Amino acid sequence: MCFRPAAIKKGNKCTKCQTINPDGVETCSNCGEALPKLAAPPGVKAPGAPGMSAPGAVPPPGTPKAPPSGPKMPPAPPQA
Repeated sequence: MCFRPAAIKKGNKCTKCQTINPDGVETCSNCGEALPKLAAPPGVKAPGAPGMSAPGAVPPPGTPKAPPSGPKMPPAPPQA
């Protein structure tokens, strides 16, 4: 049995008044200061970020499938 406390979600802390705001808001709910942009959690690709997904990740629906990789076979000789 584990007695460690559950992880506490930090939210987006205002740099001016230190109020913790919900994720996704751009201004502080207490003082109106512009909030810093939060980095995406590990394993989550930020929208518009370049790069490939992690190996074994499931592509979103509608994504074209890549051709199977493997050794290339030489073309078959023409039949007479």
